[in-house]
Amino acid sequence: MRRTSLTASILGKLWASPTTSIGLLLGLLGMLIGGDKPRRGNNALEFCGNRWIAPFTSAITIGHVICYAGREPAQRTQDHERQHTYQAELLGPLYLPLHIALQLIAFGYSFFDRSRRYASANDRVHARVNLLETGPMAAPPRPWWREPHA
Repeated sequence: MRRTSLTASILGKLWASPTTSIGLLLGLLGMLIGGDKPRRGNNALEFCGNRWIAPFTSAITIGHVICYAGREPAQRTQDHERQHTYQAELLGPLYLPLHIALQLIAFGYSFFDRSRRYASANDRVHARVNLLETGPMAAPPRPWWREPHA
């Protein structure tokens, strides 16, 4: 890693640390009820087997913590969640409230969207109006809904 990108990564992680601390709490709570110990990967600390999130989603990223409901997350899920860590580095403490607001908007929008069927509430919060999900949902996943101009 080049020195400038290493510096940017460290500064991004510091900027996102308030959000990451909330993610750590969720990860540790999951670990206390039978989840795995954390591992490093995908630009984050990862907690697998988190039963707190299992009723709602297969994975969640809060800052630089990724919690997976399952013990062996799919590569596509890992790639998706890693994009959220890059978003958190840029948005810092704004990431979590912004993401929650966009999920609520997407959830409401999904009831009026006739272009597709929604199988679950988790599916609804990933609707296309959630700009923090459209990039990670792309193939291949990326942090933002469109690539910045070069």
